[in-house]
Amino acid sequence: MDRFPTTENTGASSYSLFRLFEKGSYQTIKQLLIADPSLATKSNMDGETVLFVAIAAQRPDIVSLGLDAGADPNHRDREGWTPLLHAASIPADCCTELLLAHPGTDQSIATPFGWSPLLIAITRRHWANARLLLRAGANVHQANADGLTPLGLAKQIEMPEELMQAIAQSG
Repeated sequence: MDRFPTTENTGASSYSLFRLFEKGSYQTIKQLLIADPSLATKSNMDGETVLFVAIAAQRPDIVSLGLDAGADPNHRDREGWTPLLHAASIPADCCTELLLAHPGTDQSIATPFGWSPLLIAITRRHWANARLLLRAGANVHQANADGLTPLGLAKQIEMPEELMQAIAQSG
């Protein structure tokens, strides 16, 4: 069973969008999204939309196209993650920036265990994502289910000094 819905209904291809990502057929994906914007709202069996797959592939052009086509930036996959949470967990600051610029993105949304995008970015040491989230007004006091906050974590780990100062000033 394909992880991504097929594009057979568009008549454009017998491959699923997921397979097109696997093949690196990014131009074809863009053409399909332009021809049928509803594909941006479809999800695979893991509950992921085109935004998740484009973020994993670090393709900001497809993230932008997906958002323009109506993909929900706050859609949760089967694990309860959103595109922004996913982008914060990998070094995909170009995608994080696009998501934060989209007016519908909830930058304070958290995983089912309370992990915010900022807490994830700091934990994974993705400093560029952390900077973007702080500039967007991320809450440094937003605690996860264990009570850990970005401000608390920042005091426990090594990080760039200017980022530590930005976190402290936000607190």
